Amino acid sequence: MFARTPRLTLRPGWPEDAPALTQAIAHYDVACMLSRLPWPYTQADAEAWLSRQPDADEVNCVILAHDGAYPELVGGISVIFRDGDHEIGYWLTPNARGRGYATEAGHAMLGIARYAMGLKRLRASHFLDNPASGN
Repeated sequence: MFARTPRLTLRPGWPEDAPALTQAIAHYDVACMLSRLPWPYTQADAEAWLSRQPDADEVNCVILAHDGAYPELVGGISVIFRDGDHEIGYWLTPNARGRGYATEAGHAMLGIARYAMGLKRLRASHFLDNPASGN
């Protein structure tokens, strides 16, 4: 699945994204806000994640910001099936926070969930010490 917004592109991760994915996600303050991330995160972890086949009822995308000179991998967003329900989740690299990327990517992923996946309901959660994510 692909989605394009004014400043972002959401697309599946490709094997050649492994170095950029590692650089973007391998920060302690990213890892501590995610429930399922190996730590320390290595390029081998990125390669393994990028090569895995997603389940039929999930969508995993990297978030590329293209409002600068070159597209830059700044995060990831997914809809997964867990505990009997579909859940949306995302992460952003630290220097991409506070720019509205999560909101923009979230709206695009809601469109994918509704129109491409046919979902009528999604759940989301966040850690209590991360209230910005709850917005």
